[in-house]
Amino acid sequence: MAFNLADYQTVQERIEIFWRLYPEGRIFNDIVLTNETEVIIKCSVWKNANQQLPDATDFAQEPITKSGINATSAVENCSTSATGRALSLLGGELSPSKKRASASEMSKRGRVLLAQAQVAFDKGDLDELRELYTDS
Repeated sequence: MAFNLADYQTVQERIEIFWRLYPEGRIFNDIVLTNETEVIIKCSVWKNANQQLPDATDFAQEPITKSGINATSAVENCSTSATGRALSLLGGELSPSKKRASASEMSKRGRVLLAQAQVAFDKGDLDELRELYTDS
C-alpha cells in the first residue's frame, strides 16, 4: 500500500482531540538543546494538570538549515513534532492504528531525504541518489 500523507493526523488534529478528551490536561514543551546546527525539544502531556508525573513524554529533533523553513522556524517545527509524538503515545483517538505518524513527522522525513539528496547531488554521487530514490 502506497504512503498517502492525507491518511495521517496532523498535530493540530491531535491537539484538538486532546483538549476534547482531557479539558483539564496540560501540554508542556521544553527546549533541551539549541545550538548552531540543531534543536531538540521535549514535550510532556498530562491528562490532568494536577498530576505530578506526565502521562506521556517524547522528544523531537530538527536541524537548523541555511534555507527552507528550518532556516527561520526550526524551534517551531521541533516543538510541533515533539507535541505530536507525545500526544500519539496516549493512544486511542490520538494514535489510530493507521494514522500513527503525524503529517509533520512524515513531512520531516521528506525534508531529511531532500537534504541528503542535495548533498549527494553536489558530490555527483549517483549511487547515493539512486539509493535515496529507492528509500523514498
